[in-house]
Amino acid sequence: MADNNQQVEEPALRPQALNAQKEFNVILDVLLVPLRADTPDQKLPFRRRWRGGCLLERPDLVPVNPNPGAGPEGFCDTDNQRRLLITVKNQGTAEAPPSITKVSFSSDVSHEVNTPAIGPEEAVSLTTPKIPDDCFGSEGCEFQIIVDAHNQVVEFDKANNTVSGKCSGGNVVE
Repeated sequence: MADNNQQVEEPALRPQALNAQKEFNVILDVLLVPLRADTPDQKLPFRRRWRGGCLLERPDLVPVNPNPGAGPEGFCDTDNQRRLLITVKNQGTAEAPPSITKVSFSSDVSHEVNTPAIGPEEAVSLTTPKIPDDCFGSEGCEFQIIVDAHNQVVEFDKANNTVSGKCSGGNVVE
């Protein structure tokens, strides 16, 4: 009969397995974050999302209005070749990979522009091909700018990816 008080030796872990276990513990220590502030006056980081006690870092792409005081017409930023100039900002906490920005005009003309990778809190300027001539006529035109138009980027907030702009004729920069 076997002696039930006998201790069984566990097999020794290989050095690679021990290193992996140590690295995993470090990663866990970094990722585990409280769901609420430690003190009443402590503010949680801006633009960060919490899930299951872990802090998730993600990009958040938004079109930027270069002239917000002008409302939707502020997005009608053109150069002397009648191309629309678009600023895309990553207001998130992680780098955004390359994506596509789309501009659709009320005259059923649309352009897709390659958007490079954008670091956290950084912005890039994009230029579309020539925009429709009716945007500079007396009627002007309306358009939509959609960042991450093909949903290639996992973001904090997809709801802020689309804005409406308007050119009211004569907005061209000479």
